[in-house]
Amino acid sequence: MNFGDWPRAITFNRNVQYFVAIWKYGDPQLWQVVDGGTKVQLQEGIQEKSVKNGVGYEVKVPLSELGLKTGDKIYFVGCIVGGDGASSPDTIPDNDYPDNWDWNVDLNITNMAEFVIP
Repeated sequence: MNFGDWPRAITFNRNVQYFVAIWKYGDPQLWQVVDGGTKVQLQEGIQEKSVKNGVGYEVKVPLSELGLKTGDKIYFVGCIVGGDGASSPDTIPDNDYPDNWDWNVDLNITNMAEFVIP
């Protein structure tokens, strides 16, 4: 997750294709990952979004927007991330942190929720 002006110390054991990001309870945005250093915002991707009392947010993204169909698997993970070059101090589901972890130490996300599209 190192996109030039948007560097984060997070790696994944799967190919990341899309992510939703929000900064300080602002407007949630849907991004498509083109390659290891390039992301593109999908302006129309989020059908509905809401920020609940500055504590969290929900988004609704049509599966067709992501090119998904019945039988496909989708993996989810939520990460709280600091600013530039920062790692994630908390994830859901939980992930293991390396010994002597600190904000600038890469966190490898290996534990994700899995959903098979009915």
